[in-house]
Amino acid sequence: MKSQYRNLASALLLLTLSSGLALAGTISLRGTLQLSDGDANDTHAYTFAVTATATVVIQSYGYGGSSGAPGGKNLVGEVIPAGGFDPYLSLFAGTGPSATFIASNDDGPCPPATPVAGNCADSRLSLSLAAGNYTLVIAAFDNQSLAENSGSGVLGDGFVGLGNYDALRSGNYAVDISAGGIDEIFRQGFE
Repeated sequence: MKSQYRNLASALLLLTLSSGLALAGTISLRGTLQLSDGDANDTHAYTFAVTATATVVIQSYGYGGSSGAPGGKNLVGEVIPAGGFDPYLSLFAGTGPSATFIASNDDGPCPPATPVAGNCADSRLSLSLAAGNYTLVIAAFDNQSLAENSGSGVLGDGFVGLGNYDALRSGNYAVDISAGGIDEIFRQGFE
């Protein structure tokens, strides 16, 4: 009986590792925002847990692709093509509408981001986070949270609705979250 449970546990671990979504200390996200010239204000929110104080690095690759990253791939070994929108990342402490604003970023450094026409438009956050739950919101450039604009507030306050989108690019994004102690992730849809 114990060997059956051990085999089941091994199979579940193998399935988790092969999915590429979440490995201990590494989370890779890919998706598509519904963006258009007239409406570039879609957002996707992801929550994750940090089990002990850790430096957490959040890096997007959708705009310039992953060629500037170590080995030319994201943290789970995928090659990310260039061509996505200019991302804006916002991080909140907690989950749901009462999550409080911590930090945001529009354009990060190259490398690990890949420049396009001399611009490093992919976003990067690197900060020490205490144990707890956090919410990352991915939006298009200029669609900042109202909490950020006012200097304090919560996720439930919403976003400014000033998203900017280049129609020659796609709504695709790719984001890696890395640190020791990240152990779960799931998407929540906030509008």
